Amino acid sequence: MKLRLTTILILILAFYGTTKAQTDSTEEFLLGKNIYKPNANWLTIGQGASYNVKLNTVETNTMLAFSFHIKQHHFRIGYHTSSDKFFTEKSLQRLIDYYVTYGIRKETIHYNMALFCGFSYAYGSFYDHAALINNHTEKYYKGFTQPGLFGIAEFTYKILYDIGIGTSLYISCNTKYQVIGLQIHFYLSGAYKSTIE
Repeated sequence: MKLRLTTILILILAFYGTTKAQTDSTEEFLLGKNIYKPNANWLTIGQGASYNVKLNTVETNTMLAFSFHIKQHHFRIGYHTSSDKFFTEKSLQRLIDYYVTYGIRKETIHYNMALFCGFSYAYGSFYDHAALINNHTEKYYKGFTQPGLFGIAEFTYKILYDIGIGTSLYISCNTKYQVIGLQIHFYLSGAYKSTIE
């Protein structure tokens, strides 16, 4: 399993390394009666399913991320959780990532595509083993806190220039809890500037 995760991560990094940084115009433009600025920062809110590599089970995941740029360099900071239960329910089997990533972005009037890779602060607990006690099976869990790796690719269709919906494919790796996930996400951009009357 570790070999598969390593292979996926290498493919993501190879794709990242062969893609040149985007040099989009930052000049404002008119679309209908609205004025927009391209290459604006954006917020992504996602929900989906993830595959727990160690346990061979499907979990639910939730993500909240803010993507921003400094000149031609794109960054993302975010929160991710994957668990056997929805993130608002208590569970002893849960991964939580706070991550910082660096990436590339391609934006058009109707689409936004991005790829980010970086590091995470991962913590949570995972299923360790079960024991039979008085004819009843007890499950035991172990907590962990450690650094990890995080990578995500997202594709967004823009309903409006600054609002969209799309899909995200991501991977979260650390030595205790590894997941690969797919999400439906909402895209909210800060591109809108004003309206011409």
